[in-house]
Amino acid sequence: MVQKISLNPTIIDNWYSKDELKNIFQELDYYTHYNKLHTSKGEIATDKNGNEIGSSFRIPLDAIYTEAGRKVSSILKGREKLFNQPFYEKVLKLNPMYRTFPDTTRDFCFISYYEDNHFYDSHPDKASFSILIWLYKEPKKFNGGDLFFKDLDLTIECKNNRLVIFPGFLYHKVTPVKMKKGFKIGDGRYTITHFIHHDN
Repeated sequence: MVQKISLNPTIIDNWYSKDELKNIFQELDYYTHYNKLHTSKGEIATDKNGNEIGSSFRIPLDAIYTEAGRKVSSILKGREKLFNQPFYEKVLKLNPMYRTFPDTTRDFCFISYYEDNHFYDSHPDKASFSILIWLYKEPKKFNGGDLFFKDLDLTIECKNNRLVIFPGFLYHKVTPVKMKKGFKIGDGRYTITHFIHHDN
């Protein structure tokens, strides 16, 4: 009998503690000005005609901070929660497809910020594993921004402080974000993305 391994993404709610969230939102507030944010143009997937398949703002943390400087960023410091034995054991208990997670050798981290009409059409990632952490200010001032997996016909609702991990080869998309009336910059959907890689 062949054992079937589920490819369903793993969800962990309330990923950050209250104190961690406070520090992370302070950092996000620092970045969230239109003169600091830059569009995702040139950094996202394209269709067969070379047209980009999404739009958002991005903050490329790993392109900003040096290795030593990572200790300055609460967001980058938060990676310590991902690369340790308790996390490995937790995800492995949930799904055996994470057996190779401890063997990963590097990751790349960036922030995406979605406002009105921002979206990302269906695409796979080049990472071995993709980790997304969703954050927004409450009360929530937008609709949409959910994650849909075409291969699985599965939608995961965007919830504050929710972590989702999945193998990068799965096709996934971000549904369009629709802001509510009277929104201001910073009221949209933040995603902290970690692309986790095997070097071989």
